[in-house]
Amino acid sequence: LIYFVVLFLIVTVGSSDAAFVGRSDTPHHVYTHSTPTSCTLMSATSGKDTDNKICFVQFSANKTVTTECVPLPAGGLSSVQDFFDCNEHRNLLLSAGKRNGPNVVQIEETDKLLSMFHEESKLHGISDEESKCGLIKFLNVESPTKFPGLSVTSINTMSSRFITKNDADTDDGMPEYQFTLLDSTQDAKGAPPLVWLFKKLTGSGNGVTHSGSSDVDPKGSSSFTRVYAVPSEDGKGISFEANASLNIVIKFPSIMMKLLPVNVEKFEEQGSASIQKVLDKSIRPSMELFVEAYKKWLQ
Repeated sequence: LIYFVVLFLIVTVGSSDAAFVGRSDTPHHVYTHSTPTSCTLMSATSGKDTDNKICFVQFSANKTVTTECVPLPAGGLSSVQDFFDCNEHRNLLLSAGKRNGPNVVQIEETDKLLSMFHEESKLHGISDEESKCGLIKFLNVESPTKFPGLSVTSINTMSSRFITKNDADTDDGMPEYQFTLLDSTQDAKGAPPLVWLFKKLTGSGNGVTHSGSSDVDPKGSSSFTRVYAVPSEDGKGISFEANASLNIVIKFPSIMMKLLPVNVEKFEEQGSASIQKVLDKSIRPSMELFVEAYKKWLQ
């Protein structure tokens, strides 16, 4: 059972941190820093049935990746914005480090999506006034994940905020992308027993939705990633830096916790280790493709 619990945790992280999910090894010129994952077990009652207790497990992590220093374009720092201002380059950051990555589709802006974007922005310390700066687009990112006997498709709804040198809250006038998870739906297909177990672990009927609903996700799962250019000290080059924060809140029926073959402390340890491992590998490959595209763009 713990095997499938850990699989679920990995799929959940992949869903929530959709901007950076990869499995390749670290390139020798990409430097990473990570903050250890923390996990807290909480008890709560679900809905109106005070006897039907559920448990919420929270995992959180932060990671920063800095790429190698690369030359400036002929037009200088101001021309770096032209590289950023390309959907193809942006999508590399959502590619999971795969050249044929997940399908990225721009969707129509709605009042609901805008409201979700502003609410999530506040959680990450961005004021309403600041969140109005930059070009905001809404995307659906569809990512299939296969396990033995089980296939899980995640459709992540994200906001993509492109900040240019003309926006008030940019650092050093450099372009920046900000990706915020707004919603995520998961659908499992495969062997009926595994699908049943997946749905039981997630407390869902036809999928998993992370939408901030209090009965599903009381504290709110969230993912926020910044990707920006950093000028070199000598002013002759730039590097790209990505900073990702991830908070996952998972709902478990109390009966499922009792069925675990390990105690809660061990479960937290194993789950946290699995999530940290995924996060440690998630940012690097996408940033490597981003740098590779930049070098080709310079030619």
